[in-house]
Amino acid sequence: MTLLRSHPHLVRKLQNALGDQLFVALEDTTVVEIMFNPDGRLFIERLGHGVAPAGAMTPAAAEVVIGSVAHALQSEAHTDRPIVSGELPIGGHRFEGLLPPRCPGRPSPFAFGRHVLFPRRST
Repeated sequence: MTLLRSHPHLVRKLQNALGDQLFVALEDTTVVEIMFNPDGRLFIERLGHGVAPAGAMTPAAAEVVIGSVAHALQSEAHTDRPIVSGELPIGGHRFEGLLPPRCPGRPSPFAFGRHVLFPRRST
């Protein structure tokens, strides 16, 4: 994927929308997934610790996150293209975000995740 000239601006925009806690979690190698549910609650799943609550986010911030990720993926996010999915150029995290009408109501859910590979057991 081509790195956008607006990459530094995108990183700042995502950092502001996600807040310090979630932005730092993106760099934490034990974090498997960050999830935002339609009810506004956030969750972080860590290796060996499972899923734990991580606060809440406003609908406006969730839409900024989804729109910023769409921009990073050189795509768009709107009612005609309500699903944003792909790998971020920031840390290589996978992302999926849903907007209405695909996901009724607001705020819209999204998830950041890390590609986790588990080593094979030798037999």
